[in-house]
Amino acid sequence: MALTDETLVKLETALSPLDSKKWQHTMSRVLRMILEFFFVALIVSMFIGFLSMMSNGEMGDDMFFRAIRGFMLFVLAMVLFGIIRKTARDRFLSMQSAIAHQPWTLNLITIVFTVCAFAIGYFAGTAFLGGTFSPTFMIKWAGAIGSIFFLLGPYMLLKRIEDNFTQQYKSILFANFLPGIAAQARYVMNEHIGTQTFTESKLFPYQEISSLKGSDLITRSQEQFQCSFLDVMQVERTQSNGKSETKYSTLFKGYLLSAAFNKSFTGETFVAPDASRELLGEVYGESLNELFHRPGTSIARMEDPDFEKAFSVYTTDQQEARYILSTKLIHRIMELKAYFVDDVYLSFVGNRVFVAVKSEKDIFSPPTIGNTYNKTLAEKQYAMLNALVTVPELFDLDRRIWAS
Repeated sequence: MALTDETLVKLETALSPLDSKKWQHTMSRVLRMILEFFFVALIVSMFIGFLSMMSNGEMGDDMFFRAIRGFMLFVLAMVLFGIIRKTARDRFLSMQSAIAHQPWTLNLITIVFTVCAFAIGYFAGTAFLGGTFSPTFMIKWAGAIGSIFFLLGPYMLLKRIEDNFTQQYKSILFANFLPGIAAQARYVMNEHIGTQTFTESKLFPYQEISSLKGSDLITRSQEQFQCSFLDVMQVERTQSNGKSETKYSTLFKGYLLSAAFNKSFTGETFVAPDASRELLGEVYGESLNELFHRPGTSIARMEDPDFEKAFSVYTTDQQEARYILSTKLIHRIMELKAYFVDDVYLSFVGNRVFVAVKSEKDIFSPPTIGNTYNKTLAEKQYAMLNALVTVPELFDLDRRIWAS
């Protein structure tokens, strides 16, 4: 259903009381960014301070040690660049800023902050935290480490203020939007899709799930539909030269939805973004897809050229995959993808269709700058919510296209 002027007026009226709290939200975000920059610069200064202390010893004149020191500073700069770039991108995403999707601009901003953090860290590390090992040296380091723990309290308090405002905003947003999208839809802010449903989707292979957190559960009981935001961490264990290594990383962050199809599938079909084609072109990208794909499946090629450029299809049953992915459904998948900036994944497993939309940010968060009510943002958020919640209608999941 289209967004009406009446709904926008109701939303503006409902959000207006939050304007008096908006300054708290904005200041909390700004102060958190300042503290994050301070933490990064302090850790850099401690690293450089340690190298400076080592340089003051007998190893300081050794050419090999100097080379190692230079290499470590280079690695530190690269790691610092990566951390700041990811943080900057997340911040611009949360602010709904186009800069998050402009690599050159984002890289330039990252370089500026990286240089500043490295310069501050280098000065503090050599002038304050460096020197010879002594009681004074230990007192300085105790003060530096203590300041991190001391400021973690205010940092978490600021985050709570920001989160509380976001929750109030989303409660009002969903209360005004959902009735016009799906009358029977139910929204629960602090609940989410569980581990079992995520596992059943088989969208993202993993060794072990470390944690699964989420929010914003939306259900439609008649359609057996559920959707929520998820942040899933995984554990990866590897063996190399007799040594085991454990690594924690993000497996999936974004919106996952699950809806009942009208008949169970005998096979399993997966639709994933075709990154190989995008990077290497049609010929080489397709060759790479043939070499590296989901175990136990084979590539199914579709006749739609635009769909083939955007997605790769892997299936255990070629005939069933082509029957599921009809021309109409392919067009509907492309329509769904158009609403979101980030990647879209689908799986058809058992008697359900699963759709995952990757998103590093909460797409239903309030605007960072200006009034709490922003018509352009509200229209965009309505379109994305409508696209997620009406997947049963979009994909014609209630229509019996299957033979008995």
